[in-house]
Amino acid sequence: MHLYGPLSGKTKSNTGQLNEGGKVTSLQLKMGLLPHFYHSNTYTMNKITIYLDMDDVTADFKAYANKTLGKKTTDERWPHEDWIRLRDNPHLYRDLDKTPEADALVECCRYLRTKHGFDLKFLTAVPRGNDFHWAFYDKVMWAQQHFPDIPVMFGPFSHDKHVHCSDGDILIDDRTSNCEEWRKAGGFAVQHRGDLSKTLKELMDILDEHFQ
Repeated sequence: MHLYGPLSGKTKSNTGQLNEGGKVTSLQLKMGLLPHFYHSNTYTMNKITIYLDMDDVTADFKAYANKTLGKKTTDERWPHEDWIRLRDNPHLYRDLDKTPEADALVECCRYLRTKHGFDLKFLTAVPRGNDFHWAFYDKVMWAQQHFPDIPVMFGPFSHDKHVHCSDGDILIDDRTSNCEEWRKAGGFAVQHRGDLSKTLKELMDILDEHFQ
């Protein structure tokens, strides 16, 4: 079976032609082209949950912070002086845009949920200092606005995420430590760095290797 979309660097257009770049349009998703991203395999397994991180996987925290602070960073943690400035907006998590790849990533996971019977949930965290008092509420409201069919679970803190892991569960997260702890707990983790093609390939490699 041929693979199209992010796995191959090509997508089908609405005319059936191939487009370079691996970008997925909303029109292509609505036309039902998404299944072409995947192998035709049907995976047999106990109930598996795919957990999607929110910040910098589906919710663009870094873009908001970079704009607010007037500088860019590639660090996974923010310096204290920058964090203090970000706290000026108590509803920061409500105001985040989606990441550019959020819709396509979620749609791919929805397809796996439908096709193979997976569970699909957000797994997010509030800041360790609990200094955004609206964080719980605003994160749930953000998910309800953008992806209302996906329930939201909380660590509650980032270092607690691994306690949600059952054997074989899959985490898609941007933070290195979260992925490492998840694997130690018996699950599989894909570290997402904004590259949809790479993330989807790693996800499919996990499924093909461990769940045939």
